[in-house]
Amino acid sequence: WSRRCFLANDMRVQLSARMPSLLFFALLFVAFFPPAQGLEIVVEPVPAAHVLPGCTFRGVVSATTKNATLYNDLSVAWISRASLPYEFNLTCTGTSFQYDPALPFQACQGSLHYEFQPKPSQVGRTYRAEIFWVARNGSQWNVTSVYFPISVSVVRPNISFQSVEQTSFLFNIGCTSSFKVYANLTNSVGQLGGCGQYPIQISPIAAGSYPPSPTGLPVGFPSPEDNRIIIGQAQVTALQPGSTDLSLHAVQFDWTPAWSQEMAAPYRICFQASAGGSQAVQCYSAIVQKCSYCAEEGDTIQKLAIALDTDWLHLYTLNPVIKNPDYLPKGQLVNLGVIYQVKEGDTLFGLYSRFLITEKQFLIVNPDLKPTQELVVGQQLCIIPPVCGVQCSHGLDCTPVKL
Repeated sequence: WSRRCFLANDMRVQLSARMPSLLFFALLFVAFFPPAQGLEIVVEPVPAAHVLPGCTFRGVVSATTKNATLYNDLSVAWISRASLPYEFNLTCTGTSFQYDPALPFQACQGSLHYEFQPKPSQVGRTYRAEIFWVARNGSQWNVTSVYFPISVSVVRPNISFQSVEQTSFLFNIGCTSSFKVYANLTNSVGQLGGCGQYPIQISPIAAGSYPPSPTGLPVGFPSPEDNRIIIGQAQVTALQPGSTDLSLHAVQFDWTPAWSQEMAAPYRICFQASAGGSQAVQCYSAIVQKCSYCAEEGDTIQKLAIALDTDWLHLYTLNPVIKNPDYLPKGQLVNLGVIYQVKEGDTLFGLYSRFLITEKQFLIVNPDLKPTQELVVGQQLCIIPPVCGVQCSHGLDCTPVKL
């Protein structure tokens, strides 16, 4: 017994003496020959996306492997278990699809190309492609696999008209005036990816279904029930805004008002911007100034006086900037009369008598009124009082005199 104890103690001593050298060799072996780690498939994830109808969501992904040194014949492929609309394309950019009995679906030994261009009817839906990347070592599939989803939601375009300081515009008979209307998408930059120059359609619409003007008079463009419609003179043309914002679109509204289109109440001109099933409406007002006119080629003071059933001297007196009554440059703004604001108790026949004008003269420059119409306090009227054969006091009360 004593001998066995001695031998055991001797072995402990020997092992203790050898321990530092064994530990050294163990660490050295691990350093040069690390333990085998599991095979890993690495694929860069595709963030969940939001895309507008008509825009294209696309990309290419491929897989790499880590810790593949222990495998002699390693290949990686992807398979899809997705139920997607036909617009969602998953295609192989490498080797053609190869069928393997060990796999539930066809496998692609190449990069994965995905592309999706949704339609307006798919707004609000989310589509998810269920992709699995699998590794094969020789004939052995499913050495390892990794789940790889591609998720995309179809969002509605947010259309907005650009805010402008001026929404009311002044026009004159015979002069072409214009203003521009801008609309763009206010979706986030991420949602506009793949959209390019997103198509926004801006067009004039009938204003009948939108709030009426403050005067309560019928308004609209182009509204068939409105006898003040601007058919024939108004044009709406698309513009190239010249902006780096590809979602910005614009149109220009041009209009040359004709005789009888001057009104105390404004015209309402409404535009609709539409894209991808979404719409936005913006309305503007156009006021055709009374008592003013832009001369056409060949106009003279005498010619205008005959059209207005008045005396040429009246027009010549109202327009001191006009030096030659026998020549009016094209586009020359001519004052036709004075603006009078209706007061309490005023009537049409009372105004005829007060300013010594005829009903015909009055209705020519006030086409928005009817002979029997009642006047409204604050309403603006164009008055062409005579300057010959009358004597006026303070420019208001006039009496005829014999010449």
